[in-house]
Parts: sequence; C-alpha cells; structure tokens
Amino acid sequence: MVKGDDAVVKKKNKVLRKKLRGKETVSTRIAAIIASKRRRKAGKRRICEGMCYSLPTPEDPFNDRNDPKFKKSKKDALFNKMDAKSEQSEDIQPQDNGIVNSCPSKFFCICLKAIQNAWIKESIFDVSVDEPLLSSRECFDFWKSYASGSDIWDKSEDLARNDQIAWVVSTASDDFTVKQKDEIVSQTPFLLYLVDCQERAAKVRSVCKPLRELGVHAVSVHPGVPLIHQFRGLKSCDPEFLIATPRRLLDLILVDAIDISNVKLLVVDGLDRFMSSGCEGTIKSIREFISGDPQIVIFSGSRKRASIGLAKSLIRKPVSELPHGMIKE
Repeated sequence: MVKGDDAVVKKKNKVLRKKLRGKETVSTRIAAIIASKRRRKAGKRRICEGMCYSLPTPEDPFNDRNDPKFKKSKKDALFNKMDAKSEQSEDIQPQDNGIVNSCPSKFFCICLKAIQNAWIKESIFDVSVDEPLLSSRECFDFWKSYASGSDIWDKSEDLARNDQIAWVVSTASDDFTVKQKDEIVSQTPFLLYLVDCQERAAKVRSVCKPLRELGVHAVSVHPGVPLIHQFRGLKSCDPEFLIATPRRLLDLILVDAIDISNVKLLVVDGLDRFMSSGCEGTIKSIREFISGDPQIVIFSGSRKRASIGLAKSLIRKPVSELPHGMIKE
C-alpha cells in the first residue's frame, strides 16, 4: 500500500527533529563542561556544586572555602587553636618531681598480660583471688620511678616477688622496644639480672619466657652447667636479657664470651644474700665492666651497713626508694 504525502512528510520531520535534538544535546553538554572548567579555574562554583561536594560548617556557612581571604584567615585560626590546645594541655598535666605523670605504654600492658596469662595456664595465678598485675599500685610506682630515669632501691623484700620480677622485665621490654625503634640498641644485653643461685635464675627466666613471642629473648648463665657449653651458647646468640650469677658471669666476661659494656638496666636481686656469700667484690667488678650510666634496681630486705655500702657503690644517680619516695643522694 502506497503511503500518502502526509505520512512521508511526517517521517522526514521526525528524522530531522531527531538529528537536531542530537546536535543540541552534544553542544549543550560540551558547553557545560567548558563552563565548569572555567568556574573551577576561577575558584568559583555554583551553589548546587558546592553543596554536592562539601557541606557548610559553622566556620564556613556559605561554602566560601575557595576564597583566598577566607583560606588565610582559616589557617591563622587553626594555628591559634592549636596553640591554645597545647597551652591548655601543659596546664592540666600534673607534675611529680619534674616528671610528667603519664600512663604506661600499650606494649608494657601487653607484656604484663602475656606473663599473667602464662601463670593462669600453669595454675600459678588465680583470677578470683590474686590482684591483676597491671592494677597494682606498686607496679605503677615502680614504672613511674623507672620512667623518671632514677635508680630504684626496694627495701620491702629480701628477694623480688614474682609480680615484682614481672614489672621489671615488662618495663625493660617496653624500654628496649622503644630504643630498638630509634636504632640505639647495641648487640650487648639490654637487661642484666643478677641472682644468687641456679634455682633463682631458673625462676626469673620462667617469668621472662612469655616475652619471647613478643621479641624479647632471655638467657641464663649459672653453675651446674659446663662453662664451655655456656660459652658456645652466648657466642651463637645475642640475648636481650641476661640472667646470671655473679661469679659465673665474671668467668664468661674474662674469656670474652659476653660483652656487657652497653647494659642499660642492672638488677641486683637479693643484695643481702650476695653479701653473705662473699660476692661483694665480684659485683663491683661486674659494675666496672658496664660503661656509661645504666639504671640500677636493687632488692634488699634489710638495712645492714655493709649492704647499704655496697648499694651506694653501685648507684650513681638519684634514687627512688620504694615505697617511700625519692631520695637525693
């Protein structure tokens, strides 16, 4: 069937309108893109564009962030706000003997938690009866004294309790990791823990054992094991913590099995027992092999004149006598 003239004209007009509509759409889109680029280069935006990309704030209720004057004033206000915050923080932080009274680090808490969990598995620690290691006031006092940089003299016990050993090794682990990040840790042991016998060395090492998974390795040297065996063991590893009896340690130092020149923390556990066994001269010799000015922690249960004399020969800086406060020597 042949189409009429009206149908043909109608079809042609439809095709023409479609072409015109397509040209108009492309040109309008391109014009919009060009206009948007010009506004962006000029630092201006439509109200709708500003609302799409950023919401108004109390500091900028009209979205004038692109105004150079506003940017400058905003920058000055930001610096003034930061200065005010820093001054406020300095005012509210409590001071204690010139030391900022802050809190222990997260890694310190992790170390104590690892030791406590190990004791729970070994049925040494009862959660329903024993006080958590981290909640002890003595623990915080010890950490605060160590953080102040002073030496520590604890006269409450003849030998350190298990919880006190945990505080010492956790604090040392925390300090070691900080210095390790700053790349100021040498190959010598970071902590030297002096004990009076093999059994005591085994006990201290068992407290340190959970820290091995956290990157802190402890080694003990004591009588009852051949000297050559310990010599080879120390030559093949670089322990972070060294637990030792004084005479065996001095023997290993004299044959160059171990270098303790850069020890940062020296712990003397049971000062009265060392005096009774005649190790006073040995401990003094070991102290002379340590260069620099390490922090020293002493556990002594008595106030005998001989013990006090040995302690004073080891300590060379202000002392925190626990639990009685700070004593200036």
